[in-house]
Amino acid sequence: MPRQGTGTLETRFLADQTRAFHLRMPINGHRESLVLHERPGCACGCGGGWDEPAARTELGNIIARVRAGAWQRPAPPEIPGGNNGKSQVPLYGDYAEWWLGAKVKGLIGDSPLSENTESDYRWRLSYSRAFFAPKVLDEIDQDDSLAFKAHLLAKSREAREALEAGADLRDIHGRRLVPLGLASIKKILDTFAAVLDEAIEDRHRPDNPARSRRMKIRVPKPKRTFLEMDELAALLEAARDQDVALPHLAVSTSRRAARPRRSRALPGLAEDRVRSRSRWRYRERRCPTTWVDSRSLPAEAMSAGE
Repeated sequence: MPRQGTGTLETRFLADQTRAFHLRMPINGHRESLVLHERPGCACGCGGGWDEPAARTELGNIIARVRAGAWQRPAPPEIPGGNNGKSQVPLYGDYAEWWLGAKVKGLIGDSPLSENTESDYRWRLSYSRAFFAPKVLDEIDQDDSLAFKAHLLAKSREAREALEAGADLRDIHGRRLVPLGLASIKKILDTFAAVLDEAIEDRHRPDNPARSRRMKIRVPKPKRTFLEMDELAALLEAARDQDVALPHLAVSTSRRAARPRRSRALPGLAEDRVRSRSRWRYRERRCPTTWVDSRSLPAEAMSAGE
């Protein structure tokens, strides 16, 4: 059996002192190449922000997709326009980075963010920053927002199909890759909309296309975790048949309902007066706080108690 190719990775330094990671892998008998850039907000389609461990992980995922027959060369996002140097409005990636810093410090929101919350927001922003990298903030319209939503759904579907085909996909930490679910996509879109909300506050744009009705994601509600009464009764019946004996539910309920209330001594009344008016007699047996109906006791027990 011929040895399967694993691909190679070559790191090159560019003129701006950032790195470019050139991936080469055998696909259908040919050597294919793919370039991932370290500079943030790269417009070539890789998204930017790559480092060497992430590039090696991506190389392994590409090889896994190729072996499963589920790999397609990624196409650059069709986002027209960009910053021509004349506009004073910042790029989306730059503004999103400022927005996250303001959230961490507490300038936006009710309080500063914790380290875990900051990491979660940075994960959410990584998708929108990669997609809208060359886009000026006020040039993002409704079509661009819908294209971003379609990109997330397609990315989730592609990863799910690759996993179902048998591809062993891994994330940057070496764990098995989990495709984006509807709840994760909703978080990403909500954070994208929150960034555009602050852009309106800063007068960088007049509206927020991410708040349109078409941008909504409906997340299925989780299954209920409580039990119905018949399910609870069946569970108690099954538990009663185990090693530890449990009282029957109906019997226990009837006994509790028929249990008389304990009479308490009223202030200012003599103890013998209270006992004479009560039909219940206190007997110290195993439990000193048990009240027993004197009419239900045998005569021998009554005489022994006296």
